[in-house]
Amino acid sequence: MPINVVVANSHQIFRRGLTKWIESAEDINVVLECSDGKELLQQIDKNMEVNVLLLDIQMSGIDGLSCCETLMKKRPDISIIILSHLSGSHFLKYAVQLKLHGYFTKDSESRDLLKAIRQYDDGEFYYEKKLKTKVEKITDYIKKNPDEDISRFDFSKRELEIIYLTAIELKSKEIASKLNISPRTVEGHKNNLIKKTNCKSFLGVILIAMELRLISLYGDFELF
Repeated sequence: MPINVVVANSHQIFRRGLTKWIESAEDINVVLECSDGKELLQQIDKNMEVNVLLLDIQMSGIDGLSCCETLMKKRPDISIIILSHLSGSHFLKYAVQLKLHGYFTKDSESRDLLKAIRQYDDGEFYYEKKLKTKVEKITDYIKKNPDEDISRFDFSKRELEIIYLTAIELKSKEIASKLNISPRTVEGHKNNLIKKTNCKSFLGVILIAMELRLISLYGDFELF
């Protein structure tokens, strides 16, 4: 029986190249390609035979991290491997906490990714060698803090407005005036965002929002 794989990536050239490479292995078959999160969640139903999902983080509509939680409820039988150029500790921590099957960047060794795909049902967490130190630190942290909530990246429109306006260097008082709220409310949102994302400072929050393409710094405030 071949291993059935779904490839979800918004970049068509990379997605097609990845699919062609995967299908060159006789024991692996790509049963579905998706360009965004919404399409992915619509296409994977309970009857589709899928063993492994290769999932990018940066996708339009619904990002990869949001897709993970939905799919783990909808299809807990699918082993999810993140395949992204992003390798920030906050993303790795999220993957480890959710007990995904693996995390690789797009510079990974092909044999390592193939091994993870072929061992999809062994309960291990696979990752590329250069992520070893980060993963070990994150795993150790999670063991010492087992009751910590899983970091979520579901930002509200108000939160994104505050992230964007801070990113373009507006002070809290200026943001408050622009949004017709109090400076204390602005600071409250900022503190909550730092806690939600487990960042050390608000700069980390801004970087996450930009990496997920939730804000654009070109022109006025807009959502991708």
